[in-house]
Amino acid sequence: MDLAGEVALLDKADQDIEQAKARVERQKAMVRRIEASGFDIGDAVMLLNTLHDSLATMQRHRGLIREHVEILKQGG
Repeated sequence: MDLAGEVALLDKADQDIEQAKARVERQKAMVRRIEASGFDIGDAVMLLNTLHDSLATMQRHRGLIREHVEILKQGG
């Protein structure tokens, strides 16, 4: 892929990461509400952990895209 295409992927990755962060925050709030209501939070916490894992994967992927952008900028 050319530099412009990689930069577009980087922009998309940034958007996806921001959306994932928002999902994590919403789920944290949900866990707090469920816990405050006295209900079992086990499933909600499992989902929160999955969302955290997904966010970490997205961030690693963004790092790979960023590395590729830098290589292309250097003429590689």
